[in-house]
This record gives sequence, C-alpha cells and structure tokens, in this order.
Amino acid sequence: MLHEMTRSCLRVAAAAIAVVALGGCGKAAGVGAVKELCAKDGGLKILSPANVPGYLTEFDEYFCIGCVELLAGRHFDYADAHVTDRGKAGGQYFRYSLGRAGDAACESWQSTPEAGRVLQELGVKGDECVVVTELPERPVGLTISQRWSTLRYDGVEVRLNQWQLTDERTGTMLAQIKDYQFTSRLTAMLDMSGHGGNPDARCLSQRDYLNAVQTLRHQAPRSGSSAAPKNETR
Repeated sequence: MLHEMTRSCLRVAAAAIAVVALGGCGKAAGVGAVKELCAKDGGLKILSPANVPGYLTEFDEYFCIGCVELLAGRHFDYADAHVTDRGKAGGQYFRYSLGRAGDAACESWQSTPEAGRVLQELGVKGDECVVVTELPERPVGLTISQRWSTLRYDGVEVRLNQWQLTDERTGTMLAQIKDYQFTSRLTAMLDMSGHGGNPDARCLSQRDYLNAVQTLRHQAPRSGSSAAPKNETR
C-alpha cells in the first residue's frame, strides 16, 4: 500500500512538473507574440486631429458620469450619450451640456445637497448645472468605441483591447489604442482572484493605458463643426 501511494504521488508530481514546463513554454511564445504585435501597431496612435465641440459615447445609466467629467474639464461644449440601460431611458440618445444653476433647463435632481456635492467632486462649478436634452435620433459626428477581440498570431491566442476615435461623417479614423494582451493558462490557473489573472504581457501598463484613454478622449478641441443630429442645422 505504501509503495502504491508513493508511486501515485510521483505520478502527480511528474504531471505537475509537466504542466509547469508546458506552461512556461506557452508563456514564452505568448510574450514573444505580444511583443511583436505591440511593436507593429500597438499603443496609442494619433492619426489626425479632430475639430469638433463634442462626441458620441455609450453609457449604461441616464446620469452619464463620464460625460459630466469631460464637460467639467472644459474639453467639450457637449457630450452625447447612447443610454443603454432598460430603465427610464434605455436605448435613447441624450446631449449633456453645462448651464447656469437655477435655469429651467437644469435637471431637477441637482438641487439636492448630495447631488451638488457629487457634481462639485466631478468638477462642476457651484453656479453651474448639467442640462440633459433628449435627441430625436442618433447624432452623427465624432464617436469613441471600445471592443475586445481574440486573434491568433504564430499559433498563439492573443486578446486585443481596441479603442477608436472615428469621424462618422467622413469615415475617417482619427486615433486608436491597441493593447494586445496574453495570459498563459498557468497564470490563469494560479490566479486566486477568480478573474483569470493579470496578463503576462501587454502593450501598455495599466497606468499608461489609462493615460492613453484620457488622451484619446481629449483629442477634439472645443471649436469647429458640430456632431449634431442629422435634422438639426447650424
């Protein structure tokens, strides 16, 4: 019985060593693939400057925090959002802009102390308010999008997190972020958080990635043509 237990333990140990060895080989190939892809077209690329006062984004909730942050930073005159939740405004388009506190166009919920505190933390001044206007249809102009995809490169499965800034009126891509990532099976297996583990290799560190996204969002000066709805004239 003792010998059988010993042989069983040895088989388990051998299998574990094989897994680690294969995982190490797979990791090296994945890291190499990401390194080549990043060198090819990874990271942030500004292809052409934009010249619009706002852009269209997607947001789950009616209160688009990201829109308010951009407005408070004085980067745009307005931000349009496709609200995708299933509550009050699911599937509708809204334009967010700053107005003067007390104006009839201000959202009524902003008069509460808690709402005022949140808005000030986001950067909205005390004499300002957020004006939300429902749009009759999807606006056309500058859009920001993000998508995840999977590709194979030299036999290695690599994940791609891609952001694009596009001018829909001309079909021109103005800027993009490509963050190629690889996470080995061994890293995912050893991860205790349940989230699959941090990538073994990627184009951008987390800090550089966040900075790149902010740079992408701020590529449109507050002047020029408008991303207004099709039936609106300027």
